[in-house]
Amino acid sequence: MTLTRTLAVIAAAAGLALAAPAQAKWTPIRADHIRDQINALDAHINRADNRDTVSEREARDLRRRIDDVRGQFHRFNANGLDRAETQRLQSRIDTIRARLRMEKHDWDRHRG
Repeated sequence: MTLTRTLAVIAAAAGLALAAPAQAKWTPIRADHIRDQINALDAHINRADNRDTVSEREARDLRRRIDDVRGQFHRFNANGLDRAETQRLQSRIDTIRARLRMEKHDWDRHRG
């Protein structure tokens, strides 16, 4: 085996070793869970708006926030979600969920 061929084999093996972590990042179960939470929260916002437990302005703000999270999810999920991206999305979902709960129980039907 020539030196050039030996180096090519080593480079190929190193390339495969580096490619494996990228493949390990693909997380369909994690992505499905986040997607389901986003869709469920969107449905909760719509239900609260339809029942007039939040004002139109509050609902519009919450929808804008969930649309932002949905966009971020699509950007992150293009290459699969890693743990940090999942935690970031989960944090934003939890914040919106808490905001909806607060808006539903403030009884003023006004934002804030």
